[in-house]
Amino acid sequence: DMWRLFRNHFAPKDIAMLTVDMPSVGHSSHWPLTEDSSCLHQAVLNELYSIPYVDHHKVGLVGFRFGGNAMVRLSFLEQEKIKACVALGAPVHDLFTSPKKLQKMPKMYLDMLASRLGKSAVDINSMAGQMMAWSLKVQGFLSSRKTKVPILALSLEGDPVSPYSDNQLVALFSHYGQAKKISSKTITKGYEQSLDLAIKW
Repeated sequence: DMWRLFRNHFAPKDIAMLTVDMPSVGHSSHWPLTEDSSCLHQAVLNELYSIPYVDHHKVGLVGFRFGGNAMVRLSFLEQEKIKACVALGAPVHDLFTSPKKLQKMPKMYLDMLASRLGKSAVDINSMAGQMMAWSLKVQGFLSSRKTKVPILALSLEGDPVSPYSDNQLVALFSHYGQAKKISSKTITKGYEQSLDLAIKW
């Protein structure tokens, strides 16, 4: 998936790409997933300064779903090191502060969340309390000062994980931030439309 993203979208625009797995996934599976969702990516970002062939004045971020949460968070923590950020379908507040919405999530998604959080079984009440801390508004990022980093927050119309209100919240606390809702009949087509829009932006 990431190779296609690079080949079809970034390479034609002469944009290099570095992918970093989220904590608890893939090569980062030994790292626990916590509300400090951007910890690994922050370490990588800081390391870029020591690599001579990387133009660290033009670093952009792209994050999908929970990766989007981490990238938005990082855009507040490291404002001087990031040129722009794109968050696709990123849950940043609504889902984490609404136990009722969490209960309506597909079981497969809840199982995945529980697994990432190190829980062997899904206990909605316990999980809802833990997930509250994941809200970037609860953490104080989306409640007071704006980040200098322009953020484009995108999601598909009717997305239960990343509602348009989340995108608007991100855009509100970002200088030159924008919130976009993608209308598409299929996830694949919507994904492609989102990427095209992100690259042009």
